Amino acid sequence: MAEAGWYPDPGGAEGRYRYWDGESWSSETSATPGAASSPGGSGSASSSSSAASGASGADPNAPIVVKVADPLDDEPVTEASGWQRVKGPFMIIGIALVTVVALIWALAQVGILGGDDGPASNPTEFCPPVGPGNYSVDPHPNDGRVYGGGLSYPRLGSPWSPPQVDGRVPFGRDVQTQTITIEADYRPGQNWVASILVGELVDGDGFVSPQAGMDMVSRCIVGAFYGDSPVQREDVDARSIVIDGREGYLLEMHLTFDIPGLEAKGETALIAIVATAGNSNSIYYASIPDNAAQYLPVARDLLDQLRVS
Repeated sequence: MAEAGWYPDPGGAEGRYRYWDGESWSSETSATPGAASSPGGSGSASSSSSAASGASGADPNAPIVVKVADPLDDEPVTEASGWQRVKGPFMIIGIALVTVVALIWALAQVGILGGDDGPASNPTEFCPPVGPGNYSVDPHPNDGRVYGGGLSYPRLGSPWSPPQVDGRVPFGRDVQTQTITIEADYRPGQNWVASILVGELVDGDGFVSPQAGMDMVSRCIVGAFYGDSPVQREDVDARSIVIDGREGYLLEMHLTFDIPGLEAKGETALIAIVATAGNSNSIYYASIPDNAAQYLPVARDLLDQLRVS
């Protein structure tokens, strides 16, 4: 058995020595074994311990394995749970979805998205103000038809009112209408009616054709007849038509609203613009509340009975 003492490091460290106490190697090494004392106490104590230990000593030249402490061993390593691994991506996706929804909502509010409904607004800034010209009525034949501008339709009997002047139509002049009161005094002194009218669209309005003028006229009608109440519009039908051999354009739209005191929450509007003479256009307009839908077939039938005077 090898005697206790310093020996070249059996682990192979060049220029280093490790102490053999007769049974095991020290964990420390030294570059100056002559000046170093034996680890763990005096050399004599190590020697006597070696002698007392008996016959099972290790070969000092045998290779040994030195365990190097892992600095991370002091800290427990906890594997991330499944939720911890995916919560980051989920948070990113959630933020992106919220951003997209907010953007879509904002675009819908300004009318960029949302189909034909558009924003709930009644634009009137480009519509002409109602003035004396809207009330002028040209002499017309008394032949059982209602005349307005260059159009006429067969006069309707009860419960429709007698023809009367209507000065509210944007761009309108020489307008005659018949009405039925559907809700009386929904506001003090105001009635909600079903109405049918014909009239002239004033020359110089810039309408190149009936179709070109329809967008402006339809928007102005909504603004003139519904005031400040928000109105949602859905176009049901829009197409070119021919009335008594003249070029025309038809728009059917459904309007929804919530006006305080009014039972009706929507109505159907029919607008036909017809090129009645030269650069002059005339209009047929009918508005039928949803709670008076039985009069809608009458309004549609009159389209086929319009005549250019």
